[in-house]
Amino acid sequence: MLKVKVTRIGNSLRMTIPKEVVEALEIKEGDLLGVTVTDGDMLVKKL
Repeated sequence: MLKVKVTRIGNSLRMTIPKEVVEALEIKEGDLLGVTVTDGDMLVKKL
């Protein structure tokens, strides 16, 4: 499990996607990600 810190930017909260995840999913700037929340868990998928 990778730990990710949440930071405040204005009125929003943001998290940074670790390099290992970016490389594994081949995420690029502008890609869309889908977020699902179930029973207190967040699942993020590359669309």
